[in-house]
Amino acid sequence: MNRIRKTVKVQKSFTKDMDVVTVSRSLYKKHYITVHPENGTEPFNMFDKAFRFLKENNAIVLLQNIFGPCSMYREGMNNLASLFGDVSWPVTWLEGDTLPMNALTGAQLHAVSNTSIEPVVLDNHVVGNVFEDENARYCYLADIKSLHTSISRRDQAMETFEKMERGLQTIGMDFSNVVRTWLYLNKILEWYDDFNKVRTEFFNSRAVEIEFPDHRRLYVSGTASIKPTGETAFVGDTEKQVALTMEVVFEILKSRNMDWSDLVRADALKV
Repeated sequence: MNRIRKTVKVQKSFTKDMDVVTVSRSLYKKHYITVHPENGTEPFNMFDKAFRFLKENNAIVLLQNIFGPCSMYREGMNNLASLFGDVSWPVTWLEGDTLPMNALTGAQLHAVSNTSIEPVVLDNHVVGNVFEDENARYCYLADIKSLHTSISRRDQAMETFEKMERGLQTIGMDFSNVVRTWLYLNKILEWYDDFNKVRTEFFNSRAVEIEFPDHRRLYVSGTASIKPTGETAFVGDTEKQVALTMEVVFEILKSRNMDWSDLVRADALKV
């Protein structure tokens, strides 16, 4: 979420099958791309749209999220490879309980143009990319997880954060440099307390604002339909829960002299 000044330009394009928000800076452009499958077409056709946009804008992918059943993972990765050749960025494949078992529901890509990137390699696997401008170095890590599914969920979380820490160390960073995390947990309500204890050993932040010479950037996370007492509000009423969550987010924006027009990316997860 950005409050834009004169040297930063935001362009937004929304169609029925692809949404793109491009933030133009003095030295590079950052692209937030979301593609959706069209009804009655092959599920992987949405990758073609992203490929064309990236090629037309000479953009390099930093990371990618794909939403769909894990049974389609191998076919999906093969499809990406046929389009892009070497898939030199981390791809996080996310399966939800309510997703159809034979279809993809969408994909997100973060990409940059007019700059170069440096891969972050951990255990012979690309887990992220780094680029820089006149103000800072930016590191994006993704698809970091425990491969030992037989151990406890708490231990899997610990292993995941330890991998994140090692990935940051390879480029001279640590958790004090982290401004935002996206964490996807299976059956989160069953073990959130255990997970939260592990997370706070490494990282503990709900919102971070970064001030650049030409704009401010606000990252907000962990926002839900919660009462001031800490209890869940409007249990069983999804519409009211969403409305309250959006009100809370808007109040946070207002507190920083921002509004919805400053939004460049949002993730909404339903449990």
